[in-house]
Amino acid sequence: MWFALHKLLCDRECRKKYQYTSYKKELILKITEENNLDKNTVEKLAQDRFSKGVKELNKLEASGLIEELIEKYPSKGKRSTTPAK
Repeated sequence: MWFALHKLLCDRECRKKYQYTSYKKELILKITEENNLDKNTVEKLAQDRFSKGVKELNKLEASGLIEELIEKYPSKGKRSTTPAK
Protein backbone atom coordinates (compact mmCIF):
# COMPACT_ATOMS: atom_id res chain seq x y z
CA MET A 1 0.00 0.00 0.00
CA TRP A 2 2.77 2.46 0.89
CA PHE A 3 4.49 1.78 -2.41
CA ALA A 4 1.28 2.60 -4.31
CA LEU A 5 0.76 5.79 -2.32
CA HIS A 6 4.40 6.81 -2.86
CA LYS A 7 4.05 6.14 -6.59
CA LEU A 8 0.86 8.26 -6.79
CA LEU A 9 2.49 11.17 -4.99
CA CYS A 10 5.98 11.07 -6.48
CA ASP A 11 5.78 9.59 -9.97
CA ARG A 12 5.29 12.35 -12.55
CA GLU A 13 3.26 10.16 -14.92
CA CYS A 14 0.92 9.04 -12.12
CA ARG A 15 0.43 12.63 -10.95
CA LYS A 16 -0.62 13.62 -14.46
CA LYS A 17 -3.36 10.98 -14.35
CA TYR A 18 -4.70 12.26 -11.04
CA GLN A 19 -4.96 15.96 -11.78
CA TYR A 20 -6.94 18.37 -9.66
CA THR A 21 -10.54 18.30 -10.93
CA SER A 22 -13.06 21.10 -11.27
CA TYR A 23 -15.24 19.29 -8.70
CA LYS A 24 -12.44 19.46 -6.11
CA LYS A 25 -11.82 23.11 -6.98
CA GLU A 26 -15.52 23.93 -6.53
CA LEU A 27 -15.62 22.08 -3.21
CA ILE A 28 -12.56 23.96 -1.89
CA LEU A 29 -14.16 27.25 -2.97
CA LYS A 30 -17.47 26.28 -1.34
CA ILE A 31 -15.79 25.47 1.99
CA THR A 32 -13.80 28.72 1.75
CA GLU A 33 -16.93 30.78 1.13
CA GLU A 34 -19.11 28.98 3.71
CA ASN A 35 -16.56 29.72 6.41
CA ASN A 36 -15.69 33.24 5.21
CA LEU A 37 -12.06 32.21 4.84
CA ASP A 38 -9.60 34.42 3.08
CA LYS A 39 -8.29 32.67 -0.05
CA ASN A 40 -4.76 33.45 1.16
CA THR A 41 -5.45 31.37 4.29
CA VAL A 42 -6.39 28.36 2.16
CA GLU A 43 -3.43 28.97 -0.14
CA LYS A 44 -1.08 29.09 2.87
CA LEU A 45 -2.54 25.85 4.21
CA ALA A 46 -1.85 24.18 0.83
CA GLN A 47 1.68 25.63 0.79
CA ASP A 48 2.37 24.47 4.36
CA ARG A 49 1.01 20.98 3.79
CA PHE A 50 2.08 20.25 0.19
CA SER A 51 4.69 22.93 -0.66
CA LYS A 52 2.57 24.12 -3.58
CA GLY A 53 -0.43 26.31 -4.23
CA VAL A 54 -4.03 25.16 -4.46
CA LYS A 55 -4.02 25.29 -8.28
CA GLU A 56 -0.99 22.99 -8.47
CA LEU A 57 -2.47 20.26 -6.27
CA ASN A 58 -3.21 16.88 -7.77
CA LYS A 59 -6.44 15.02 -7.02
CA LEU A 60 -5.06 13.19 -3.98
CA GLU A 61 -3.55 16.35 -2.47
CA ALA A 62 -6.75 18.32 -3.12
CA SER A 63 -8.70 15.63 -1.26
CA GLY A 64 -6.29 15.95 1.67
CA LEU A 65 -6.73 19.73 1.69
CA ILE A 66 -10.53 19.36 1.61
CA GLU A 67 -10.40 16.90 4.51
CA GLU A 68 -8.21 19.26 6.53
CA LEU A 69 -10.48 22.24 5.81
CA ILE A 70 -13.55 20.27 6.91
CA GLU A 71 -11.77 19.23 10.13
CA LYS A 72 -10.52 22.77 10.89
CA TYR A 73 -13.73 24.54 9.91
CA PRO A 74 -16.67 22.22 10.60
CA SER A 75 -20.07 23.32 9.40
CA LYS A 76 -22.76 24.04 11.98
CA GLY A 77 -25.11 21.69 10.14
CA LYS A 78 -24.37 18.62 8.11
CA ARG A 79 -21.98 19.54 5.32
CA SER A 80 -22.97 18.63 1.81
CA THR A 81 -20.04 17.66 -0.37
CA THR A 82 -21.94 18.73 -3.46
CA PRO A 83 -20.64 22.08 -4.73
CA ALA A 84 -23.11 24.89 -5.25
CA LYS A 85 -24.11 25.37 -8.87
